[in-house]
Amino acid sequence: GKHGSQTTISGLRISGKGTALASTLLQQDRAYFEINIVDPGDFAVGIARKDTQSLPSLGYDENSWAYRHSKEDGVFAAGDVLGVAFDQGDFPSRLQFYRNGTHMSDADISGVRGEVYPAVSVQGAVLEANFDGRSGFAHPVPTGFGGVIAMRKART
Repeated sequence: GKHGSQTTISGLRISGKGTALASTLLQQDRAYFEINIVDPGDFAVGIARKDTQSLPSLGYDENSWAYRHSKEDGVFAAGDVLGVAFDQGDFPSRLQFYRNGTHMSDADISGVRGEVYPAVSVQGAVLEANFDGRSGFAHPVPTGFGGVIAMRKART
């Protein structure tokens, strides 16, 4: 996907400084993905509209919605997993976050509008994404949700 000039992408590992968007638009009603915390630092994980990769961090404007973590919070440590569930099948749409499989209800966000992509921001953190769960997810997927499904290209 797209990412800022100071953001480093290596496979599904994100590091450096800035924002990165997955290449797959969230089209399914209920999508789930996980972010493995390799090095906690400061980070934000959520969803964003296209062309937001130049943002220094997610969740500060009307084009991105995210759970934000600072190193000082200490909520997440190396080895923890942040699960993200996005439900756009019901109105209003809802974004939920999970810490090692436990729903963090105080972090819920509703009212997301528009076409969005999975997105992360890092400021010294190192994160690793698991979008589709092909090799399994670390924690049980919430009922009715599934890994991110890549868009199919039409054959011509």
